[in-house]
Amino acid sequence: MIMKSFFMSMFTTSCLLMPSIAFAAPKVEEVVHIYKKGQVIDFLLLTNKENYNKNFNAYRESFIKPAVEELGFTTLPSFFVDKNPIQGNISPDFLAIGTWKFEGTKNGWKVRDDALEKFMKRVPDLHAQRMRIWSLFNMSLYLIKEDKTFTTFSDKTYVLTSYWQKDKRKFKRFKKEMLKKIAAANGIVKIEFTDSRSPFGYAYNPEYTFISQWQSKAAFEAFLPKSKAMNTSAVKHVNQFYITHYAPKQTRKTTEP
Repeated sequence: MIMKSFFMSMFTTSCLLMPSIAFAAPKVEEVVHIYKKGQVIDFLLLTNKENYNKNFNAYRESFIKPAVEELGFTTLPSFFVDKNPIQGNISPDFLAIGTWKFEGTKNGWKVRDDALEKFMKRVPDLHAQRMRIWSLFNMSLYLIKEDKTFTTFSDKTYVLTSYWQKDKRKFKRFKKEMLKKIAAANGIVKIEFTDSRSPFGYAYNPEYTFISQWQSKAAFEAFLPKSKAMNTSAVKHVNQFYITHYAPKQTRKTTEP
């Protein structure tokens, strides 16, 4: 009983002293995403197979290393994808984003097409290698029409949404109304992508893709019913996922919240 009273006394004393103790606030990790006018960027939605590590090593040697060394392929900050889709019918693990050395060219598509042609000749089983590594390999290519920079933060929630349109005119109205609802719910559209292309065998061509930022998952979930209640007669399909940024350490920085 004496010992119990002693510890209770110590606990009470500690609580009284707590206001004088400084607790370190968690640091916020920031990742800056930079896209340059004229670039064609690769958006790859991937799902790993169980034998990923074994087969990826061979793929890295035959494709990735030569791509980096010969054509200046660069991996850009990318995103982990929550396996449970918010909307849609696929479950990717990762959104890999990359680009090819373009040196300010006005014809980024030619740079990308030339790169693919070169590697198909060099690695004729390129597609077969990919299918041994990934059960899902969807590729969208986007030409960057103007310089774009945005930042993602580890204490925010991010959502990747892609829409396929059924009716161009009606979808334009749908999109306008949806963006108004996002803004009204204090969401922020960080970047938008349109006019995607895909190489043969990798078709994934939504008419409109965007990344939105939310204060929290709860904030987005409060908005989601409003989004789902919209008239979708102009929409053919939607895929939507929670995403979390991933980037090499040299592209990250941390700040106090």
